[in-house]
Amino acid sequence: MKRLLLTGFEKFLSFSSNPSEEIAFELNQKKIGSYHCYSVILPVDFEKSSKVLLQTLDEGPFDAVLSLGLAYSREEISLERVAINLIDDAVRKDNSGKMVEDQKIVESAENAYFSTLPLKKLQKILREENFKAEISLSAGSYVCNLVMFQLLHFLNLKNEICPAGFIHLPPDKKLKAESQWSLDRLKKGIEVIIENL
Repeated sequence: MKRLLLTGFEKFLSFSSNPSEEIAFELNQKKIGSYHCYSVILPVDFEKSSKVLLQTLDEGPFDAVLSLGLAYSREEISLERVAINLIDDAVRKDNSGKMVEDQKIVESAENAYFSTLPLKKLQKILREENFKAEISLSAGSYVCNLVMFQLLHFLNLKNEICPAGFIHLPPDKKLKAESQWSLDRLKKGIEVIIENL
């Protein structure tokens, strides 16, 4: 059976939970479609997140890699198209209290990498299954974008070709009362994505 690495993030800022963490935890060691899922929870930390991710990737190879994060202001499952080589957030600190502004993630790397997930196919299938889904052109410039960039940079350096990318989740009802999403519904959306990689 093929191996899929699934990453989520711990809770951060003032949020009481993080659906990406909960979904990664619940899907760990599960068999979904043709994949066996292996989950890792990443710290919301500009330095530690990269270390944990890269150490885990070194334990591969994996046949697919799916990273999840929370986008509190969004209302759809967001399939991220591009990761940029930049941390630039003068508002939000990471969980260690660090704030980074206008800094390259990897000095010698490309300016951007594109997701290798079949984004249009996944969006179509999600919508057919009545999930609100969009293709997003920006993973931001906080830790989510950092992880997506480091993931795609690692695969590029290793010349490994596999479906890999980042998905932003909207908040669930527990996190935002007016949300249309339950945690189970978000989890089902991720299962649909994994089944169709």
